[in-house]
Amino acid sequence: MQRSGPSSIPQVRAAREAFFNKRMFVNRGIWDKNLFDGDLNTFFIARLDDRAFRIDFGEKIHMDRLVIKIRDRQEHDLNPALDAFDEDTETQVSADLKTWTTLDLGWKGKGTIALARVPPGLPIRYLRIHGAPQRIAEIEAWCAGKKLDRTKWRASNLFFPYREKPAVSARRLPFRLEEIHKNSYLAVALKGRHGNEGAYAALRVDGAYVGAPDRSVSFPSNTWEYYNVESETDYTYYFPLHKEMIGKPLEIVVLILEGGQTEIEPEIWITAYPIPFEKRVLTLIRN
Repeated sequence: MQRSGPSSIPQVRAAREAFFNKRMFVNRGIWDKNLFDGDLNTFFIARLDDRAFRIDFGEKIHMDRLVIKIRDRQEHDLNPALDAFDEDTETQVSADLKTWTTLDLGWKGKGTIALARVPPGLPIRYLRIHGAPQRIAEIEAWCAGKKLDRTKWRASNLFFPYREKPAVSARRLPFRLEEIHKNSYLAVALKGRHGNEGAYAALRVDGAYVGAPDRSVSFPSNTWEYYNVESETDYTYYFPLHKEMIGKPLEIVVLILEGGQTEIEPEIWITAYPIPFEKRVLTLIRN
């Protein structure tokens, strides 16, 4: 739906609304939108064990308290195992993914609501929780008595906590591009056995981090049907290139996580798709 964009056809809009509101789809709990819809009867459910719960707030924001609602107080708890925090739960926030501040949840047992107080004046862009419940109904943040807008918020429950698989090796390649053709992108191939989710590539553009929006094999996802293919070898990360990057200092960074082979040699290719065919007209003038 995101790739297709908005539709002006009433039947298409009606079909989309019918599918995404269908009880079978909602009950699967595969859409992070369920965390930000104001409905305690919709959930975001983790299907993989030992993964961290993460939120990107979309921009740096200020809050004085973070509220995690597990379920409605009136709902009968059919599966208590889904609603409990781990005994060693760790909750952290960051503005830049480099410096992290640990928050005290104040509640790590079984119940319906967890609350974390945030130090005054602390800018926050990212949240990560190791040991979060597998099923969460709502996430809210408040500042000076006002509930913050959640339009830009995105959540994930698919990747390991960093402390369980830290980086043990890193490679970097600094370079500049003097020209970038239409539809160009970098393909960063990691040849070798690095383990399942054991190697990652990122791009720095003039010092700013840029993630890869696509990868082969695909990133993990909460799929509606079937499942993601998993692999322990040969990931390739794709980074779109834009005209604004011409002449700027660029740097590819590759991290190998614990359990992977540090002898992996990354290969970086530049290519374009669709192929940017161009034409030029040569006009000959007879004197």
